[in-house]
Amino acid sequence: VGVLSYELAKAFENSSETGAVGLFYLKAYQNRMYETKPQMLLDFASALMRIRDWKNAIELIDNYDQYFGENDASRQLRISAYIGGNMYEQTEAKLAGLSEDDPNVLRLKNLYLNGLLNKAVWDIAQSQPTAGQPAVSQETQMQLKAKLEQNKKESARVMDKLAATGVKMLSEAEFAEMCKRYISDQEYKKAAAFVDNYAVSHPNSINVGLYKLVLA
Repeated sequence: VGVLSYELAKAFENSSETGAVGLFYLKAYQNRMYETKPQMLLDFASALMRIRDWKNAIELIDNYDQYFGENDASRQLRISAYIGGNMYEQTEAKLAGLSEDDPNVLRLKNLYLNGLLNKAVWDIAQSQPTAGQPAVSQETQMQLKAKLEQNKKESARVMDKLAATGVKMLSEAEFAEMCKRYISDQEYKKAAAFVDNYAVSHPNSINVGLYKLVLA
């Protein structure tokens, strides 16, 4: 039963049947398939992350690391789960010391910094006065704005490096998000070069054609 459930989960993992995939993995887990196929724990965690179940995904990764030892795959999956769950302190701790020579690390740093930027913008918006709620102190607002600018600079650095060396690793969604960032920052030359670079490894990308028209 466990073997069949795992095989069915793998067969449908890239389909829209996320619920069924989760049930197949759960059945395989209950039958202790991970004892002979440790990768099953990480596959199950990935499936849970697709439905934004960060807590249980992290618990599965914990189990993998405890029984089989941490490796690049489990570490990167953990960082992705931390980012998805807005666990920024844990993400920062895990990213610390990892080499930016690895495009996967750059990709994760880019996602992490995007999350920090979104949080900083939200914190600034929340600091403004509203009906019945006074604004935070001017000093606090200045600190929030300084943090936003610091994160913007670091994000721009990582994004430029990722655009130059890690473009093959990017999904269509990540590519589109980076294009939007370059355009919103009026970095049109960088955007055009990035689009051309992405097109080399993704010749059938619909987004490439779209952003070439936008930048024409």
